[in-house]
Amino acid sequence: MKNGLFVGSFKPPHKGHFEMVKNAIMKDKLNKVIIIISKNPRYLKDIIQNPRNYQIYNFENEFKRKFKTKSEAYDYIKSIKSKYKSINVETSKKIWTIYLDFLKEKLKNTTTFTYVIKNGFLFSPIMNTNVYLKSELKKIESKKNKYILYKSSKNSENSRFDYLLDKYKLYKNIISKTISVKYNVNARDFRNAIDSNKSISKFLPKLNPNLQKEIKKILS
Repeated sequence: MKNGLFVGSFKPPHKGHFEMVKNAIMKDKLNKVIIIISKNPRYLKDIIQNPRNYQIYNFENEFKRKFKTKSEAYDYIKSIKSKYKSINVETSKKIWTIYLDFLKEKLKNTTTFTYVIKNGFLFSPIMNTNVYLKSELKKIESKKNKYILYKSSKNSENSRFDYLLDKYKLYKNIISKTISVKYNVNARDFRNAIDSNKSISKFLPKLNPNLQKEIKKILS
């Protein structure tokens, strides 16, 4: 059984993510698609993505320098969250469900697959993947299942999976693959378009008009 793992923030998932999953399903005849979404929300306003504020959010260097107590830091974070809209895990899951249901119907004559969308309980996509692989360890050890960690061609030089491949190096049924993706879009530009009330059509895959309307409603 071939299991395809796709991990990331996916806030929101765009047509590049969709194409990566579609191409992987078609190329490798996946039996199961596993989407793992990291915990951290992504805010529409760029100010929240500023590295200094991101450090505040994660209580790193800025916490020690700016705040006397953790309570003050939490209050500051609450004040930021109350001002700006964010894309969270639940929003991402709703859109992924639309994408994957569409693919199941579209590809039903050539391949069949099941899917599961997992809530990551950690901020790091890699650590969330590690948690998932640990939960699958008995299946991995049986060697009846193959686990493929996918990344897109635009991130082909990214070594994000090296840690996992080293950690599970005894298991030859855990591998990494790069999938060709032609669309050069990113989630940050997608969020900026939402925040600016611009058209988001260029970020969405070619679905039927009703599904596109549903996604736009989710993100409105």
